[in-house]
Amino acid sequence: MNKKVLGVFLLTLIVWSSTIAQSTSSLDSMTSLYYQGPKDASSLPLLLQICADHPSSTGRMLFAREMLKIAEAEGNRDYMHRANLEIGIAYRIQGILSESTSSLFKSLEIASLMDDLSRIGESLGEISSSFSAQGDTKNAVRYINKAINIFRQEKDSLNLCIALLNTGYDYHMMNKTDSALIYYFEADDIASQASFGLSQKASLLAFIRGNRGITQAKIGMAEEGIAAIRKSIQILSALDDREAIVDYNYQLAKILHANDSTDVAMRIAQQALLESSILNVKSTMKDVSILLYRMHLSKNDYKNALRYRLAHEAIKDSIQNANVFREMAEQRTEYEVGLKQAEVDILDIQKKNQNIISVSLGIVLFIMIMASLLVYRNYRQKAILSTQLEKKRLDLEALNATKDKLFSIVSHDLRGPITAFSSLSRIVRYYVKSKKIDELLELADEMDDSAQQLNNMLENLLAWTIHEQGQLELNKQSISLSELFADLQKIYRGMLEEKNLNLQITVDEDVKVEADWNTLHAAVRNLLSNAIKFTSDGGTIELIAQKDNALVSIQVCDTGVGIAEDKKDSLFKLDATQKSSFGTNGEKGLGLGLKIVYEFVNLNSGNLTVSSKEGQGTVFSISIPS
Repeated sequence: MNKKVLGVFLLTLIVWSSTIAQSTSSLDSMTSLYYQGPKDASSLPLLLQICADHPSSTGRMLFAREMLKIAEAEGNRDYMHRANLEIGIAYRIQGILSESTSSLFKSLEIASLMDDLSRIGESLGEISSSFSAQGDTKNAVRYINKAINIFRQEKDSLNLCIALLNTGYDYHMMNKTDSALIYYFEADDIASQASFGLSQKASLLAFIRGNRGITQAKIGMAEEGIAAIRKSIQILSALDDREAIVDYNYQLAKILHANDSTDVAMRIAQQALLESSILNVKSTMKDVSILLYRMHLSKNDYKNALRYRLAHEAIKDSIQNANVFREMAEQRTEYEVGLKQAEVDILDIQKKNQNIISVSLGIVLFIMIMASLLVYRNYRQKAILSTQLEKKRLDLEALNATKDKLFSIVSHDLRGPITAFSSLSRIVRYYVKSKKIDELLELADEMDDSAQQLNNMLENLLAWTIHEQGQLELNKQSISLSELFADLQKIYRGMLEEKNLNLQITVDEDVKVEADWNTLHAAVRNLLSNAIKFTSDGGTIELIAQKDNALVSIQVCDTGVGIAEDKKDSLFKLDATQKSSFGTNGEKGLGLGLKIVYEFVNLNSGNLTVSSKEGQGTVFSISIPS
């Protein structure tokens, strides 16, 4: 999150903090209400609310255009201004910046005709943001200064402070640090004297002084800048603004690293990475990972440098994948909105036809009866065809979802281990030339770990493919669980030692089950691999087998991060929108493991359950015939 984004975030937080976000069902209700109601001035407030609440920029654009069409027909300048503003914002979100600027200038022209200073200031502020997004900082400053003059004239202290904050950032990006500091100090004076709410004032001052501290550090006033940023972090901690705290910790780590305080910077950066992972702020995770990579390189710690570089690449891939899904969601929204509009058009045509039929009924009664029969037959045929097409569409969506998930696995999840191998030559060459045999042996162990991870991924992918094709053959036999556990302990000995994990095995020699060795081994192996992945260094993992009458209970227990309640229902489902989670050391999974466990346990006439609390660990239990 850069400082410009912080400014926009603050604007949203302060001005619209009392607005409650509409749920999806509420948005659907408003959309249906619009399509069922009249398309006149009475529908304009509803359209504005739909635009404000719509999660998709495409949907926001479509309804803003509807609002503009009705407002122009009604001659309503207020809503013409609002519609053009919404269209410009939607274009900016989509990255179509020339169209964004064009629509925003139309909104400014309409506001000028209305002679409404508040509307003019609003348009100028959005135009500045559009120029800033284009990298045209000069014009961004020009238009935000115009907005500042209006806010001064209107004595709008809140919007004036926010505009000054954003202008200071623009000057910071133009390397005009003296001008940036002037705007920050003015914003500080106004906010300090204004009669805002206590938390609102504290939050605004924290952002102003934090940004000012970053600029001070840039011009060599490192001590003053670091002190200001630390003070902002302290204030934001009291306000529980966790995303802002993470971003300022990242900026603080950068400044400390640049001023040769790498050890302190490294601790702060690692904390920022942990917090951003908990908050799932992937852009900050990506930035902090590459910063930690550079820090470790500067200390010749190639092992950890490589680890953070791989984490950076994995997060970047995850962001790209999320963008693909977002684009797919927007395309789907566009399709659904277009479909609803088509339904409205069909209803309008049918209404006109009914009026014509009513007028002509006495003259062509016999013809109308025949025509009605034909229309009814065609309607029935279309309804049947529509049902068949809908079923095929749902089937294709399910197939595409599985295909997209598997493509995502191949293109992203397998890339990490392969990248690790391709990046090792320089490190190996350095250790060989430096005759660092111990480090070279340690690197060889890491290569073994990467190979093991890659092998596990490929085994899961192969097992899933064979299962889906119906080619999996079961060979049930009596299996000693003590032998199975011993084999798994041997496979994961290296990973357990690397994370300093304590594996405790509790099983009697005579505990056996009737099952297929390959599928049961794969199921328990995946559960143990997950336990290792999500348990922090120094934690404990238990493999327990107990006989209970005709059943045997196999438990894999860990003291790891646990599973959120909202994720438990989807643990054993393969979903195109489902994202793999990162382990405590940045390990990446396929997203197939638990699905394979679930399927393979069922194939062996067993049952799989999970019990977990966030931060307290997880217990997976398999019940299977003895």
